[in-house]
Amino acid sequence: MSRVAILSAGPSLGQSIIRPGYDLTIGVNSAVEVFPCDWWCFADVATAIRVRPCVMTGSIFTSETEWSRLDGLAVWRKDELSGYQVEFFERVEIPGFVNSKWHTYSVTAALALAAHLGASEVDVYGHDMAGAVDHAGHDMRFTRTDARWEIEGRIWSLLCARLARDGVEVRRIAA
Repeated sequence: MSRVAILSAGPSLGQSIIRPGYDLTIGVNSAVEVFPCDWWCFADVATAIRVRPCVMTGSIFTSETEWSRLDGLAVWRKDELSGYQVEFFERVEIPGFVNSKWHTYSVTAALALAAHLGASEVDVYGHDMAGAVDHAGHDMRFTRTDARWEIEGRIWSLLCARLARDGVEVRRIAA
């Protein structure tokens, strides 16, 4: 696989025109409610319960801990998602990446997944790292804070630099 699109749930995703020709599309959090995706990447159980993918062809990428939390919180939802292949953050390594926090945020986990799957080019839509609303206008101020954007931005930059050494080109696409 060569070209991957990551659709993050930032406010600009709603205005984005997704270019054609990707080998694979990874939807982050609620982006899968609007765009068909091959993979759905989320880092928290609340997203698994709340979000309903519009069209997804097969796989989920999440934390093993969060996935197992569905057993206690919403076993009915785990049953609904039982037709999807599930891969866990904990089983993916980025060789030589010393910052092990890539799995803290869904979009950095999606980037790690793209690299793990062999992407040489990754275009990322809706990764705004700003504001308190998502692409659908939902108020997410409790999780979308300036402090969060600062930490996520550092992890993102380190991960992009590490992947660049392997020849992976990562582009954030503005709307």
